[in-house]
Amino acid sequence: SEFKVDKQNEGTGPTVPKFAFATVHYHGTLQNGKVFDSSKDKNKPFKFQVGVGEVIRGWDEGITQMQKGQKAILTCPPEYAYGAAGAGGIIPPNATLKFEVEVLDFEPSIRCRHILLKHKDCKRPFDALRKKEITRDKKEAQDVVAKLQENLQ
Repeated sequence: SEFKVDKQNEGTGPTVPKFAFATVHYHGTLQNGKVFDSSKDKNKPFKFQVGVGEVIRGWDEGITQMQKGQKAILTCPPEYAYGAAGAGGIIPPNATLKFEVEVLDFEPSIRCRHILLKHKDCKRPFDALRKKEITRDKKEAQDVVAKLQENLQ
């Protein structure tokens, strides 16, 4: 089978960007319909960073096609899931997985590690940021902003 994102409803706002921190509910089943994992059953939403390999490829690629409040069924063939290895004795080798996923919320990551040093009279500080890498380090982000403000004075 092929990788599919079957949207069940309309969401609101922009689609989830790469590197965002997404909060989702999901219900995962094998092809035979057997449930192998579900955040809904645990009543505990799952939070992860999109596009950095924290989750299977099908999620990294599928979630970026979804909006807040949107539900979709992600069909993930083995190359978008756990491949020939399977996972933890629960997912058999070469399994195609189906996930009912709902995007509850997302927040963009702080993306300001590299400073593009522009002329000192730059009026808009964010013109001077080169968005190359991501950082979760709040202190580092604050240092970058402080250096940037120094350069603007």
